Amino acid sequence: IQFNRRQAVMGLGVLTLGGHLAPGRFHEIAERADSFYQPSAILSVQVNAGELSADEARSRIEETHRDGLIEKYALFLFAEYTGDIAAMAELYPVIWAADGATLNSIWYPEFRELRNHPNIRAILQQIGVIDVWRARGWPDHCRPVGDDDFECDG
Repeated sequence: IQFNRRQAVMGLGVLTLGGHLAPGRFHEIAERADSFYQPSAILSVQVNAGELSADEARSRIEETHRDGLIEKYALFLFAEYTGDIAAMAELYPVIWAADGATLNSIWYPEFRELRNHPNIRAILQQIGVIDVWRARGWPDHCRPVGDDDFECDG
């Protein structure tokens, strides 16, 4: 967090969502995060605590970040911190195209449903991950289904 590492804030948000980090502690950390990540993190704490509606939080993020890609990234982070799989899957293709490092978040245990979403499956196919798996072996949590499909679990 001290060095504004995106992965640290993202990972701690997911740990909070999974019940492994107290929301109050995540809020303290979020207040020290880079100003880009701060609104998504703080608003997600409020939504997860039932203090704010998700729609109101999204509106605030959209007001804070008016640039198209930055806004989408902030909304993606908010969706990740609140466990909104549908929103993550919708935003993921746009975010991944700009920042391939976000691909790692689909492997978090909390996002099993996200790994199996058609948008994510298309990205994995597009970048050749499936071809590598077919050639070198499937990871422990994924397996082929027929000739053109796969599934992944926890």
